[in-house]
Amino acid sequence: MDIRQYELIPDRSGFTLVVYLDPHLEEFANELRPSSSSKATLQVQIHELIKDKFPYIHITAAKVMVGSFLITTIYFGADALKAGAETTAAGQVEMTGQYDVYKVQAGDSLFVIAKKFNVTVKDIKTVNKLTSDTIYVGQALNLPYYTYTVVVGDTLTQIARKFNTTVDSTRSYNQLSSDFLSIGQKMKIPRIVEPTTTVTPPAVIKAWLTLIQAFY
Repeated sequence: MDIRQYELIPDRSGFTLVVYLDPHLEEFANELRPSSSSKATLQVQIHELIKDKFPYIHITAAKVMVGSFLITTIYFGADALKAGAETTAAGQVEMTGQYDVYKVQAGDSLFVIAKKFNVTVKDIKTVNKLTSDTIYVGQALNLPYYTYTVVVGDTLTQIARKFNTTVDSTRSYNQLSSDFLSIGQKMKIPRIVEPTTTVTPPAVIKAWLTLIQAFY
């Protein structure tokens, strides 16, 4: 199985390596059939990729993707199992892999939280699937964005593609007057995505299930 594309995404204790296989599963159907080497080949490729491209970067896990499907996650070392989260100075916002998460405090309301983080009540309710405005102290609420730290080589186009959003929405969300980015810069990535309907061909579903079975 060939790794067609890869990217690094910061996590709470280092980086996660995301590797992408050919999304057209029919094109590598032969590789989906278990063999003496096919199961081990991908893990070897991932280790070689890390050794060659990222020898000095702390990578805690590797996620294997086929199109938009997560096939498996490979964890490296004990650090990947430790609980923890990066927190803001306010001490109440955790950055996860999809959203920043806020813990409700005494006196909070959806309106107060929306104003505090410069977002809308509607967006907070959407990402948390809330049907009412009722919240409680200690409740973990997803904020409608994820805080990303710019790394070497990043551009707005690459960041937008990485998080399945657009350059315009990322630029607007962060009130940027230009496309210039600096290493270490904090970017808010909007996570409100319009629902779409995708019809997956039966042959693709069958090949995807075969691939999953090959890993377990």
